Amino acid sequence: MNTKQTVSLCMIVKNERDCLPASLKSVQSFVDEMIVIDTGSDDGTPDIALAWGARVIPFVWTEDFAAARNFALRNASSDWILVLDADEVFQVVDPESFYRLLYNSQVEGYFLTIKNRLGPTLGESDDQVVRLFRNKLEYQFEGAIHEQVAPAILRQNGGKGLASANLTVLHFGYLRNQQIAKNKFARNSKIIEKELLKNPQNPFLLYCLGLEYYQQNSIADGLEYMTKALVTMTGQEGYFEDVLLNVALGYLRLNDTLRLLSFTSKVLIMYPNHADFLFLRGTAYFCGKNYQKASLDLERCLEIGTSKLVTLEQAKSLLKTTLSALQDPPQSIDFKLMYNHTNSKERQEQTAMKHHVLIASPVKQKANILSEFLESLSQLKITDAEVYFVFLDDHNEHRLLSQFAQDHPNVRIYPGDLQGDYHCDESTHHWREELIWKVADYKDRFLKLALDEGFDYLFLVDSDLWLNPNTLVHLLSLNKDIVSEVFWTRWNPDLIPLPQVWLRDQYMLYSSERNEALGEEEAALRTQNFIQMLSRPGTYKVGGLGACTLISRHALERGVSFQEIYNLGLSGEDRHFCIRAAALGLELYADTHYPPFHIYRESELETLQEYKKSPPSPVKLSQSSAHQQIDPILGKITLAMLIRNESERHIERVLQQGREYIDQAVILDDASDDDTVHLCQEILKGIPLILHSNEKPMFHNEVSLRKQLWELALSTNPEWIVILDADEMFEENAPRQLRELLKHSHDVDYYSFRLYDLWTETHYRDDSHWQAHRWYRPFILRNVPGFQAKWQETPQHCGRFPKNIIELRGANSPLRVKHLGWIRPQDRLAKYYRYKQLDPQGAFGNLEQYESILDPAPNLKPWDNS
Repeated sequence: MNTKQTVSLCMIVKNERDCLPASLKSVQSFVDEMIVIDTGSDDGTPDIALAWGARVIPFVWTEDFAAARNFALRNASSDWILVLDADEVFQVVDPESFYRLLYNSQVEGYFLTIKNRLGPTLGESDDQVVRLFRNKLEYQFEGAIHEQVAPAILRQNGGKGLASANLTVLHFGYLRNQQIAKNKFARNSKIIEKELLKNPQNPFLLYCLGLEYYQQNSIADGLEYMTKALVTMTGQEGYFEDVLLNVALGYLRLNDTLRLLSFTSKVLIMYPNHADFLFLRGTAYFCGKNYQKASLDLERCLEIGTSKLVTLEQAKSLLKTTLSALQDPPQSIDFKLMYNHTNSKERQEQTAMKHHVLIASPVKQKANILSEFLESLSQLKITDAEVYFVFLDDHNEHRLLSQFAQDHPNVRIYPGDLQGDYHCDESTHHWREELIWKVADYKDRFLKLALDEGFDYLFLVDSDLWLNPNTLVHLLSLNKDIVSEVFWTRWNPDLIPLPQVWLRDQYMLYSSERNEALGEEEAALRTQNFIQMLSRPGTYKVGGLGACTLISRHALERGVSFQEIYNLGLSGEDRHFCIRAAALGLELYADTHYPPFHIYRESELETLQEYKKSPPSPVKLSQSSAHQQIDPILGKITLAMLIRNESERHIERVLQQGREYIDQAVILDDASDDDTVHLCQEILKGIPLILHSNEKPMFHNEVSLRKQLWELALSTNPEWIVILDADEMFEENAPRQLRELLKHSHDVDYYSFRLYDLWTETHYRDDSHWQAHRWYRPFILRNVPGFQAKWQETPQHCGRFPKNIIELRGANSPLRVKHLGWIRPQDRLAKYYRYKQLDPQGAFGNLEQYESILDPAPNLKPWDNS
């Protein structure tokens, strides 16, 4: 193949220090020269460009992008021009296929796919833009902003000469935090408004200004300009469909159901088979509770199957919801929940949509080890997560990272520094001080990137780990600010496997008081206890961690960093990170449910293959043939219960059933003055029982009783805690199922059940005030070491468990709980007056529900025992 065709990269820049190296590296092997036009940088950008071999030429900014682009073209000497911005990365492509494009004599320029990363909240959008074209004097950019070269090429070639290339450019400039940092909105809107003074009815400028306002989340202003653009268009413009979609999205984001319905119906007269508008109209119908028409539009949308706005799964999900609504219409609908154009906080709190996670790793690694690491990343489960990857390529001699980027979406690769080397052998890894802080700088770059681009979490992972597929989903479920998954390593071949987490100082595996003097034997015993604790599945508070760490946005915003603390003598960037985090008020946690395999030496690759065959949960403590497998805790069940004057009510039935599935009981008696205590002792005879009686009743302050019961239960070192009231019991077939349920609960910390308020022995209540059976609430909790209980501090309706157990991993069980406390009319009357006395204003409950207790004709449904 002829190789004489050459390519010049043409780029204009201003203060692009952070992103420029990645952009230049992405095209370095495809271009013959790099022309960088600097419009006034003061952050060292020109020096960086020069270091990468670019020719840097200053240019006085005139608020005209086309003028700057054309100045770059005049300085290019190659046969072809490739145009990139500094916040764009050229996706990896086969060099032969790239150069083949340059020898097609029928083509003067190529459309490239520009993937605009809009941030974790908004996803991405695609544009087709001419960025690769022949270097001819008559091919000039036009437009002060959103400049284009395509019109000039088409004019010169009678409307022909352009083709599409299978080339992709990733554009990160629309990410919201970067927009704020660079003040792009102020700059761009100023330019557009200046051009609109010359041509007020220019639809393209109006459309561009509308997009700028949308990016600022000023939806009403953006929609105004989109509408102005639309009424001036002929319908032949290449961006006409985009304007239509953006008008519809404006109505959607403003919750204007009627206008959305009217607008999409009109558009579908022109485009009857447009999947996006069918989806949008279906959404409008759904929100207007016209489920029949909504289902027709959504089914048609799925038949067509091509959509820019939503995935196939999202359309299917809405259709499923719609069909369900036809059978059981919801009481109300929040229109905002139908589409994910909200900010990150709103998305998590209102829509429970996906977490956006940046997985990051500095990479200086041997190919055979890195291939295992990358394979494990490929296999990570990402339920409820949208994952992006970023790597710092520290001068690796292989192309594994590039191949990974080619095979996966959302991957960025940045070049490492030009100095330093890292050596490891079969004995250990050799770290020099300068290398430690080089890696610290790499990690801080990741912290900044995740913060700037609005990610919910940053997952920092070393490149010599093999991750269990469940790792990320599980760590996200813990809802911790900083948590590491524990792995085990023989730091020296002669040492026993040890964890990468510790409790204090440099690497102390036991705790002690500040002035406590420990003998060697006691220190060894405490170390052994810590090791044994980490050998059990759980989540534990620690003092130091690293290498496989999930960091929340809250922690990023607090200012965590790997920078050296100048007056701290501990070695290792992770220790400085952990101490700074603790000083910022952030707690550190270690999880042991899905331990990674640490490929510390090449010789351990063979052992890894065996490790993969047997899932590493339950926990495996190490990665050699001598490593023993620890069986999970199968679950000793402790019943915890509050009682007061339960004689002649339901206590006997409840405890008799409890005998069938519990191993011990903890009962707190609130100063009963009948024979309740004796009754409990008789019924539970033969079962270990802790029974404590208060001298004075405290039922008027429920939270104090719940806390007291909680502490009593924990004092028995339980494995599972079941908290029932004295008038609650599981359905008849539950005892034989509960133990089996807990036996297989390696990944669950609490179970929730539906509670049915029985009004008779055979019927439960079901109306607007009595709907407990429609929701799941926790009744069974694993005793999680290190869990710090936080309570709903109200004297009534405070909850049986601490309110923060939702931070643990929960699951729902189909088993039902029967609430017997309403069956007897006298009990209902007593509870009515009790609530009226203890909560007369309905501060902790619902006054209307209190009044409904005495409803003479409540709506009842039969209890089905089948």
